[in-house]
Amino acid sequence: MLKSLCLTGLLVLLLGCSQSSLGPAQGPYQLHQISDGDSFILTAANGERIRIRLAGIDAPERTQPYARRAQEALETLLRSGPISLEAQKKDRYDRWISIVRVAGVDAGLAQLDQGWAWYFKRYRKDLPQELQAAYEAAEEKARAARRGLWAWEGSLEPPWVFRERQREDAGRKEGRLLFDLPLTQGFVATNATGYRDIQAFYRTLHRQTDQLIASFSGEPAHALALGPQYEGDSAR
Repeated sequence: MLKSLCLTGLLVLLLGCSQSSLGPAQGPYQLHQISDGDSFILTAANGERIRIRLAGIDAPERTQPYARRAQEALETLLRSGPISLEAQKKDRYDRWISIVRVAGVDAGLAQLDQGWAWYFKRYRKDLPQELQAAYEAAEEKARAARRGLWAWEGSLEPPWVFRERQREDAGRKEGRLLFDLPLTQGFVATNATGYRDIQAFYRTLHRQTDQLIASFSGEPAHALALGPQYEGDSAR
């Protein structure tokens, strides 16, 4: 009986892994939820919810200028016809990085052409080589024509720079809060010298504080752990 249950569990696990490796569930797809100008959730034919991140582009974050316009443009396109996916890979946030077409129209290319996104050169290898050139050219043309967000007077911060700055600001704030603890101030006074930068110092401080708390509780102290590592995007 136990052997039978183990074999059944193993079979279920293997089937699950096989389905994941084959790609997302099949369409037809319906738009379930739009997150921003490059991310959304679809409902597959079997009812499964699939998280999608458009390959090769990066749209404004929610608190950046033009974020709402970029989201609305993508939603309008996704609701305009049948959706097809060409999944490239899955990221750490369980999203399928995909080339998405709506009635044959490349959604990522359309966002770039209308000026609602940046070409995400850092992850250009998520695109076939011919699309890499097309995406880069689309951004250049939109920029030259001042379409979409390129109409902004002044310099717009690319989303990946914006996210990194937000993380750094949060880290500095977290460091200041921790420094305000009386016991921490004594540690800082005797241990800060010799660290090349303040972030490295606070990472060490966090680790040692976690170890101290764990020594009392017997369990890891996650409350002071740093946030998720950067992979060029945030989970939205």
